Amino acid sequence: MRPDVGPVVPLGEPEPSVRPRGRDLLLPAAGPLACFLPLYLTASLALSMGREMNLDAGRLGVVTSAYFAAGAVATIPGGWLTPRIGYPRMIQAGILLAAGSLLAIAFAVHSWVGLVIAVAVAGLAQSLVEPAAGAYIGAAVDRRHQGFAFGVKLAALPLSSLLCGIAVPLVAAPLGWRAAFVVAAALILPTVLVTPSVRPQAARRTTGRAPGDVTLVLLLGIGAGLAFAAANSFSAFVVSSAGANGIPESTAGLLVALGGIVGVVSRISLGVRADRARRGPLLIARNILLASVVTFAVLGLGSTSTFAVAIVIAFVTIWGWSPVYQMASVSAFAPEPDRPLRIVTAMIFVGCIAGPVGFGWIVRTGSFGAAWFAAAAVTVLAAVLFTVAARVTDR
Repeated sequence: MRPDVGPVVPLGEPEPSVRPRGRDLLLPAAGPLACFLPLYLTASLALSMGREMNLDAGRLGVVTSAYFAAGAVATIPGGWLTPRIGYPRMIQAGILLAAGSLLAIAFAVHSWVGLVIAVAVAGLAQSLVEPAAGAYIGAAVDRRHQGFAFGVKLAALPLSSLLCGIAVPLVAAPLGWRAAFVVAAALILPTVLVTPSVRPQAARRTTGRAPGDVTLVLLLGIGAGLAFAAANSFSAFVVSSAGANGIPESTAGLLVALGGIVGVVSRISLGVRADRARRGPLLIARNILLASVVTFAVLGLGSTSTFAVAIVIAFVTIWGWSPVYQMASVSAFAPEPDRPLRIVTAMIFVGCIAGPVGFGWIVRTGSFGAAWFAAAAVTVLAAVLFTVAARVTDR
């Protein structure tokens, strides 16, 4: 990564403080958490919901892809709204949509087709939240601490898995799976009341790469799309695959919860490491991706004991690259990251659509083992593209 890429500085605002305030990180972390809860909770409760909604592995893949398809459609048009209403309000709007999705599933959905529609609303919310949250951190947080800030933001995703994993034995088992969606909505709604102390609306140019670098946009977008295709397949199918390996749903939920704890800690620590590292963050992300290839291979072997261990490790490897990657993306397109980030995000959503559908198809026509090895191969390609992108940014 070029060492002269300067931080994004809001117009009319002083330089960002040395350390970001907690309230300034809460909203960009709560937004993605809220938007992923409908999808992750569906994946965690797929076995219970499947008995009522006739939801099998292939249809779960369709539900997951609908989430990202809705996001892909809305990502670039959503960029028109962001400068007009501001990053914080865009995140708050996404949280409200996600809560509506959770409540719709709890009270109004009675078939897998209805589930597709409700989860797609959450995908729409995610398309509004994700680029706005990333651009907000780029504008409000000193570059020396952006790795930490992105680690906190993306720790929301394993935290979402943690909450969904806990929900299986503590809420869904005694009260039913619909109660878990009600509790999730009640947890996220209060976050819309958070008011950040910094409200950046635009940025002035310091130094950095022009936002229209098409080659870099393609490398980062396709590479991340492939990596997310594999990672989201893991999130969507890990509990179902665990059941196929003889692990009970409640046990798999607890393993996912444990993995969520490990994921929260690892994402923040990897972000801090990226702040301190002399090496470019894209190369760090590449190395983590290569480690995730091994994790996918272990999942594909099908041994019950190693599968259980791999579930926990996966939250470090399969998802650990994402905060470092986002830090690199925002820095690469500073000082105006919003437009290229939305293009990259749209490409990521395309990968996220293809991943679960392809994974579900391989499971239905072959086996979970074959699908995990396919995810490993896709991840190798993503690591190659990250390597090339790192060389482009060093020019």
